[in-house]
Amino acid sequence: AVRDLGERLLAALIRLVFAALRALGPRRASDLGAFVAPRVGRFTRNHRHALENLALAFPEKGAAEREAIAREAWENLGRTACEYVHLGALFD
Repeated sequence: AVRDLGERLLAALIRLVFAALRALGPRRASDLGAFVAPRVGRFTRNHRHALENLALAFPEKGAAEREAIAREAWENLGRTACEYVHLGALFD
């Protein structure tokens, strides 16, 4: 029962976030994603893995350059995620 309640609360939160992103419109939602994702993503283990992979792929680049590449990837991911709720408008 507790797990079911948790899942319902999570679903309600996701619906609320999707509604807010729809209300912002595609451009502002995209900009919000580009702002939030790099600031949150850098604290994840995925960021650490990305930096490790970038070091392997581009040993000639410095740490700051690899960090910039990872930040841009987070921005792109954030934009894509927040634009997702607007896909229907693209095909109307």
